[in-house]
Amino acid sequence: MNNSKVYFHCSNETFGISVVESIAAGCIPIVPNTTAHKETVPKDDLRYKENDENDAKMKIEAALRGDFDKYLHELQEHIKKFSEENFHQSFLKIVESLN
Repeated sequence: MNNSKVYFHCSNETFGISVVESIAAGCIPIVPNTTAHKETVPKDDLRYKENDENDAKMKIEAALRGDFDKYLHELQEHIKKFSEENFHQSFLKIVESLN
């Protein structure tokens, strides 16, 4: 992935860790416009209409041209909330609040 510019994700899985990993590797993700992906990729420009091959193609072409490069830094900051360390801290806060 380190030599890739774009990551195309066509799965409707509930949480796409591969999407998060692609962003961390410096790729622009192009994902389906589903609920799960709205959390990991909060930019409408990067989500294509489900079952719309033309929309997906246009988004990929735009990403390859560099039209979405402006989002990469923001996306990389955004995915930090999905880190293992952040998960552990959040989990610990919940457990501590039970005492």
